Amino acid sequence: MVRATLRGVDFTRDPAHQDKVIPFIMEDFQLDRKTAEASLREIVKNFSKDGTTADEAVRGDIDFIREQNKLKTAIPLGQVVDYG
Repeated sequence: MVRATLRGVDFTRDPAHQDKVIPFIMEDFQLDRKTAEASLREIVKNFSKDGTTADEAVRGDIDFIREQNKLKTAIPLGQVVDYG
């Protein structure tokens, strides 16, 4: 399962497969092409070769969600990410 997930990440990150990934995003999330393309660009920024995500990327996501939900409480990375 882990190997398949990492292969999927590699496939999605590869610009040569963009023409296959974008229609999947459009259908699965019911997005227009322009939004699916922009989403893919943002998604691949958080993908790494080993399946982990940089702390800065996770922190950025946490901060964005906190702002959207008007949360004042700090959320530690360890509460969101555990690569153990």
